[in-house]
Amino acid sequence: MARQAKQSSQVKSSSSQAASNTRTKFTLYNFAGNAKAFYLVDRINLERKPGDIPEKSVAHSIIIIDRSGSMYYDLEPLKETLIKLLTLDEYNNYQLIVSLISYASNGDVICHFQRIPIQEVLKFDSQYIKEIQKIHTAGCTCISQSMQLAKSLVKAGEMTAINLHTDGYANDPSPNSEAAKLGEICEELKEMDVFANTISYASADFKLLSKIANTLSGNCIRAGEVKMVYDALYDSTKLLGSSVAPALEEPLIKEYDYQVFVSKSGKKINGSSSTLKICGLKADDRGLFYKYQKVAKDEYDKLDVPVAQTDESVFAFAKANLADGNLNTAKYALASTFDATLTEKHAKALTNAQIAEFTEDLEQAVFAPEVLKNHEIGDRVKVSEKISLLELIKILEENSNSIIIKLKHLQENYQRKGLKRIEGKRDENGNLVKPWLKTEFLDGGEYVQMGSFAINQNTATINMLITRKAKLEKVEDETLIAEVAGILVTDLTTFNNYTIVSDGEVNIKSLRTKISSKPVFDLLKKCGVP
Repeated sequence: MARQAKQSSQVKSSSSQAASNTRTKFTLYNFAGNAKAFYLVDRINLERKPGDIPEKSVAHSIIIIDRSGSMYYDLEPLKETLIKLLTLDEYNNYQLIVSLISYASNGDVICHFQRIPIQEVLKFDSQYIKEIQKIHTAGCTCISQSMQLAKSLVKAGEMTAINLHTDGYANDPSPNSEAAKLGEICEELKEMDVFANTISYASADFKLLSKIANTLSGNCIRAGEVKMVYDALYDSTKLLGSSVAPALEEPLIKEYDYQVFVSKSGKKINGSSSTLKICGLKADDRGLFYKYQKVAKDEYDKLDVPVAQTDESVFAFAKANLADGNLNTAKYALASTFDATLTEKHAKALTNAQIAEFTEDLEQAVFAPEVLKNHEIGDRVKVSEKISLLELIKILEENSNSIIIKLKHLQENYQRKGLKRIEGKRDENGNLVKPWLKTEFLDGGEYVQMGSFAINQNTATINMLITRKAKLEKVEDETLIAEVAGILVTDLTTFNNYTIVSDGEVNIKSLRTKISSKPVFDLLKKCGVP
């Protein structure tokens, strides 16, 4: 209890001190507790004049639905939610027009209706509701075509909100071409009065969706349940039905390196290393800009401003960089808040699900800072003494000639991520017919040489390939086969791939080894490997 009370005092003191100052500073540390950079932070409140807010004007809601094959289970609940939302009586007095787009494979994009007044959609036996009900799944995922079509529906003089739904990866015609095209479209939309919210289902590419939302002054939401989708659409529609503040642009002058806009009432955290455009605020939404200037250490030490590490400005810096795709900077910023609870939880975040959870916790730290009272917060980065998995893999691979592993133990502790292959084939009756030849390993099978490793950081996957020498025998009498169809088979090698890490999760509990080199043994012992 004493420890928790001390933590709460630290959080309150840091936050209240920063709130009373328009200028603070913080050090960006890495996970080893070493300083990476030093920042001066200026806090500037969003100011509006009475004439800045226009009378209620026509607003446009563009809803984009993913109907690729993988949306099979999510599409029906989404359609029901959308119909429920668009038939609310309270929209009768709204000056709101609605467009609906759906997409699947490249070339398969449909505008079901465009620029229809909400009152028309509300009518009994509405043809527009019937259009929603007819949508069905088909094909791959080409998001860019739907965004391109949405852009063509935007008109000057009206505020437009785009709500983009997807559960997959923008992969048609290819992930690279889709990412590039979406980047181009977002830059073009930035010049218009548009903001975009992205709703991520299941295993969607949260990183890409988060970047789209950040670029277009919106929010990226992970749809954990139907209510979250409804709330997101409802909030967007309610906003458009009120007096929406015009888009504002905040330039980034030369002395600063980065800026973040935070509006707690508008639920926005958007950042940029250039001019920041903010759309989709209500007339009474408050907000502020954090301006970050990277300075040299000697200049940092001379600055007569409060140090604010566990502060909203640092959490906001982490959140904006995460949405911007700067994963390492976001992780270091989180560590620099000295919040050991969140740092330990998100230090290894790589997959889309992990990034989504990381994003949600950073947003909560900004929008509901009272949660920090229950976190372990110290006065420095909590440094882990354990060697990282990537560092361990590097040591094992560099010294593989001196290490053998117990194969049976690996197989017993291995959690398979794919289908188990069975030797043979099925006959016309479905019976398994085993092959007449088999392989016998030459190494005895108890221990095998340490394999080679392949690391894919995009999917957070590590594979270990084990190669073994083998001979070919007849199943019937174990006669050695030396050649087949004139080809010598006396020097055979078999390959087995073990996915020891998939989607950031380790699939083996332990690995039993024998080490023939004392320097390698001492190195692993020094690194704390049991």
